[in-house]
Amino acid sequence: MFVGRGKNKVQVDYGIRDIYKYYCDNVQHPLTQKQFKKVWLDMIKIITDLIVYKNLEFSIPSRLGSLGIRKIKAKAIIKEDGTVLKNRLGRNYKASWERWLKEYPDKTPREIAKIKNKKYIYYLNEHSDGYKVKWKWDKYTSTVKNQAYYSLGMLRDHKKKLSNAFINHKTDYYEYKFK
Repeated sequence: MFVGRGKNKVQVDYGIRDIYKYYCDNVQHPLTQKQFKKVWLDMIKIITDLIVYKNLEFSIPSRLGSLGIRKIKAKAIIKEDGTVLKNRLGRNYKASWERWLKEYPDKTPREIAKIKNKKYIYYLNEHSDGYKVKWKWDKYTSTVKNQAYYSLGMLRDHKKKLSNAFINHKTDYYEYKFK
């Protein structure tokens, strides 16, 4: 039932090759690319483990802000006209697809994907008392110009590590309150 993921939402501007190139230009006796990659990946693993399992804030060098995790109360908001604003709830695509396959048994998954205004099933996060967690780049202390236009997208592995730690109650995170 693979429908297709489409084009990547986030296009990477800089990667490990660019970092290695910069490193080689600024060091007299650089490591090989293989050694550099191993050191880089080990460093990233240690930093993400400290953030996820110890709830530490990582201050990004060169005054680029800090990286941490925030806990958010995920709740549906009922507007004055009676409609429900579900933008704080995550969509449960697996359960939604199971529902749509039962509702439209005569259609293929590609045809179902093209149907507009389908009803989604949402996560209520009952296991965590209605909270969800996310990676947060705090740009408050950053001195970069036009910082509102920059974003930081975490890898899927890091998001899964955070999700598993939160579901298994390994760490409690700071709460982020909406205004």
